[in-house]
Amino acid sequence: MSTGICGIIYVLFQDVKKEVELSFEVEKTANSLKIGTKMGGNVSEFVYEKYKNKEQGKGILFELIDSPIDNYAEDLFAPETYENIESMTDRMNKVQSLFGTLLEQDYITKVTLDVNYLFFDGNENIVTVKAKEFCESIIQMYHESAYPQPALRLEVIR
Repeated sequence: MSTGICGIIYVLFQDVKKEVELSFEVEKTANSLKIGTKMGGNVSEFVYEKYKNKEQGKGILFELIDSPIDNYAEDLFAPETYENIESMTDRMNKVQSLFGTLLEQDYITKVTLDVNYLFFDGNENIVTVKAKEFCESIIQMYHESAYPQPALRLEVIR
């Protein structure tokens, strides 16, 4: 099963130059954590279509992926990985660090994250999570889910 992770980084400006600068910073931070990203016009067509009428123009679209050469986040968001190189706690701490760094910026209001977007139909609960509690919260959600990878939307805030 493919695990798609996408969302929007909500910003207080609508300035392409600032969005480009922010995108470089996001990618720099994500790369330092060994998290792959796709941003803006580089997201998959499915993600672009999903957000185009509702949320576009409010921020920067993104996808989190296992590496720069992958299309999905099978290993990043899996309860267990094939090789079990890193625990889920270690992997979610990386994502928490990424969101924590982003939300330190005054011009970023929140980050939404659709986990397993291929199966998220919008009827699932929307869960608000503080950035510093991201790891603990998502691991708990995975443990409580009937499926190995729940479909849900998170709003990550300061």
